[in-house]
Amino acid sequence: MMRGLELNLFEGVSCKGKTPKYSSSYYQENRYRYVQYDAALQCNLACFVFRICGEIIATSVVQGGPALNFFSTWSYHFLHPGQITNEDVPEVTDTVIQNLIQEVERAEEDALTDLSDAIVACGYTGPIHSDHKKAINEAISLHSVMRLIPMLSQLREGLAI
Repeated sequence: MMRGLELNLFEGVSCKGKTPKYSSSYYQENRYRYVQYDAALQCNLACFVFRICGEIIATSVVQGGPALNFFSTWSYHFLHPGQITNEDVPEVTDTVIQNLIQEVERAEEDALTDLSDAIVACGYTGPIHSDHKKAINEAISLHSVMRLIPMLSQLREGLAI
């Protein structure tokens, strides 16, 4: 079961650490797979996939079973003390964002302008110019971390049972 959780809900290389898979349409695509109406919560359980995952992990540990041991350092630090430290330089695990970072690094001035929509979508508000590639890539990396915080928060809630 733990292997199934790892394969379906997390991405990255095990030896470097994994983070939750991100997809804003994840619940829509799988709504019939996980949906169960809970009258007490007055909502569909599909919106709590990572909380349920945390509950499964916690139950496994309490019963002497295996725990997931593949979390990235920054994910683990968020789950345990509840915050990400400056020493945790997260490695981007999402291939789309990795490709965007590489494109920004290789881009000349005109090509960088062509990437402006993707750069702005990541929350960068500074000038899009080749002199600012480092700041652009830092904003993209920060975006890759911040968008996972709600999922890690759900996982943390589930682990707290």
